Amino acid sequence: MRIQHLLTAGLALGTAWAVRGQFGHEHGAAWAGAIGALTLILISGREDWKKFALPIALAGGVGWGLGGMMSYGILVGYGKGTDWGNVYYGLTMLGVVGALYGFTGGAWMGLSLSRAKNPWPQVIVESTVGAILSYFFLVEQFGYLMTPPRSELWSACLGISLATAWYLYRNEHIAALKLGGFTALGAGLGFGLGNFFQVLGNIYEVPFNMWNVMEYTLGFCGGIGMYYGLITSEWPELSKEDRGRNLSWFFLCIFIPLVMWEQNATLEKISKKILSLREDFPSHFAYLIQYLPAVLILILGLNWRKMQNVRHFYFQFFGLYISLSLFITGAFFSTHRPEQYLYLVNLLLVYLLLKSRSATFQNKKISNAFWIKGILGILLLFALLAWIAIQLHENALSGAHNRF
Repeated sequence: MRIQHLLTAGLALGTAWAVRGQFGHEHGAAWAGAIGALTLILISGREDWKKFALPIALAGGVGWGLGGMMSYGILVGYGKGTDWGNVYYGLTMLGVVGALYGFTGGAWMGLSLSRAKNPWPQVIVESTVGAILSYFFLVEQFGYLMTPPRSELWSACLGISLATAWYLYRNEHIAALKLGGFTALGAGLGFGLGNFFQVLGNIYEVPFNMWNVMEYTLGFCGGIGMYYGLITSEWPELSKEDRGRNLSWFFLCIFIPLVMWEQNATLEKISKKILSLREDFPSHFAYLIQYLPAVLILILGLNWRKMQNVRHFYFQFFGLYISLSLFITGAFFSTHRPEQYLYLVNLLLVYLLLKSRSATFQNKKISNAFWIKGILGILLLFALLAWIAIQLHENALSGAHNRF
């Protein structure tokens, strides 16, 4: 295992997930998750994976994107409270949300690497049924609410994860199951830890976007988990008959980017942002910001259809994602959001780190005891962090909530 690869995986998904903070929802999470999957393909150095980079990235991206339906804003508020029980609850539930993001993202990417013959119709049907049943029984019947009065669709994501895990287990896709498990551990740890970092930043009044720090930490730890789960498993050789490309290209390069931009770059939002930053801009400037990126998405998306060099595609795809963040925040003409420029620094670091040698795979069997110890270890860490957090401030921080 090479430290450069760990850092690359963490930096790439961490940056992508921080960018995702400007867009949110399923489409933003899907794009970020696809970047994480593409990063691992490049780290692996496997030529058979590069041939099917788009389908693999789409599977991983949609897996991460499914978690975008979950609401966690109030959970973040619990971590800003003053009593240990509420703070610990907030950190732990954020850990659950992060784990649900990560498990499906890692497991669906793993399934695309498992050489299964078109498993997606069955997986989608079983996941849909799992989501409906989980939501109905946990929320409607038993009244188990994580984030009242917000959406409780975490229960639907739990059903999707359980259905996916059962499908992988009974069809003996153990490598994909392991990839999902390690990604879940990393993302779960990262979300709770990120909330703790956010609380520290608020306590000490750090002049930085600490919400973005929390998002970055989720992606960084999730990326490391994905990397470890990938290289400690044995994967079959992929052949041409196993994977398609055109449909994956359309959804990954055209549909998801355009939907994400359309949902986040309304004229009202852009005009409000521009006027809050610069009052001297002409009114039609908002139209330029709204439509120019959409045109750029179409031009690049059409160009990517026949692109064979995965590395070139990756940096253009990643660069476009960051560029859209600069547009939507107004950071391309105002320095009010310094974290936006750090995305470019991170992208440069990823570029330099990806020049190292390809990863070496080593199949490792993971015992059931390991998973139990890992989960308990994270829960104990969150308990300690919750205790430290409440020792550092006497009054509730801005945006604090109480669950109990």
